[in-house]
Amino acid sequence: MDTFQRRRYPRVNITLPVEYKSEGKTKRVLAKTVGEGGLMLNLNEHIPLEAKLNLSLFLPNMSQSSTALYNLKAKGKVVWTQDEREEFYCGISFIEIADNDRGILSAFISKYREI
Repeated sequence: MDTFQRRRYPRVNITLPVEYKSEGKTKRVLAKTVGEGGLMLNLNEHIPLEAKLNLSLFLPNMSQSSTALYNLKAKGKVVWTQDEREEFYCGISFIEIADNDRGILSAFISKYREI
């Protein structure tokens, strides 16, 4: 069986804080991987497939002169879920992201792929 995954966008394994809004509630969670096409979240609750989320992904600022986090906004859709005991994981595909934010995300991923 071929277990190689073909991804349209490369991903980096990095833990980043994320806020998501769904059904009027805001939750803070962690992203475990991130790519230009989406991210994987580590949750404490199950989110159904196809659920739409408003996301705020907090990236380290790549400017040497600032320690503030960059708040990248996007809309995403749950494309897969995985339940493991008390933890839940889900894959989010970006369905809307501003061109400027996509450029910042691309630069961030390129930087961290080199490390």
